[in-house]
Amino acid sequence: MNFYKLQFYRDGFEPDGDFLVGCLTNNSDQAVRAAGLSYGYSGGNIMGGGIGSLVFPSEVIQPGQTVGFRSDFTVHREAFQVQLSSLNWCWEQDNICFMQRQMSLSTTVSR
Repeated sequence: MNFYKLQFYRDGFEPDGDFLVGCLTNNSDQAVRAAGLSYGYSGGNIMGGGIGSLVFPSEVIQPGQTVGFRSDFTVHREAFQVQLSSLNWCWEQDNICFMQRQMSLSTTVSR
């Protein structure tokens, strides 16, 4: 799995935070059904983090496919940096998310 074009996205419906958006490429040989990130953010007097899911435009990311995503979590608007520490995903087999994988990350997204 590869990330690129990571950035903050402000939508008028979330008054307290911004989503994380970007593109994700499935470079495995299995369809990916779900994915999530471990993250932490900071800026000024603000700190936070957790584990959150990624929302894709389709139910499954096929092998070799690149899709855009939006986080289901928001990052506080005063935070100027998000550190991504791991990516977790489930492979699909027979329409069931059955095998989870984890990849360590050291990725920072800054405003």
